[in-house]
Amino acid sequence: SAGQVLQSAGSGSPAVWATPASSLTSQSVQAEMVGDQTMGTNAWNLVKFNAQNWDTGSNYDHNTGNWYYQAPSTGKYWYKASAKLIDLGADKEFDIALYKSTDNGGSYTIQKKSQRWVFTRENTASVVIVETTGLMELTSGHRIRVYTWHNHGSNRDLDDNFCLFEVFRLGD
Repeated sequence: SAGQVLQSAGSGSPAVWATPASSLTSQSVQAEMVGDQTMGTNAWNLVKFNAQNWDTGSNYDHNTGNWYYQAPSTGKYWYKASAKLIDLGADKEFDIALYKSTDNGGSYTIQKKSQRWVFTRENTASVVIVETTGLMELTSGHRIRVYTWHNHGSNRDLDDNFCLFEVFRLGD
């Protein structure tokens, strides 16, 4: 039946149907931001993905002040994060990046390979969406969060209708 595998006890033993070990199953989460969020200028700001569309392994903490995904086991993970900044001025920058904690959330460091940025065209004001996606090796217990940065010169809002964070555990 769906979701089962053939298992053998060894030579001479008949094959039997079994359910795969949970460490081999894929786990996924999709979190979103509910309510616009104000982002300070010239600083990395934690994006508050405060709601979940699904979380198959209960690995995303969307409680106030947390907003992180915690790896349930060591393995390969695919991630995607997107954010929409409302009214970014001409010739300004908007960045997005993952930050990772290896010490239970004691400190987070930027993951340089996750960073993406956008400049608007000259003499225009614009709404800008940035996205970062890729593969990452995580050790059991590592946490990842999403941060954004802009240099508009004054605070700007993220539009909650376009801010998503997804993580899929691919395997070992």
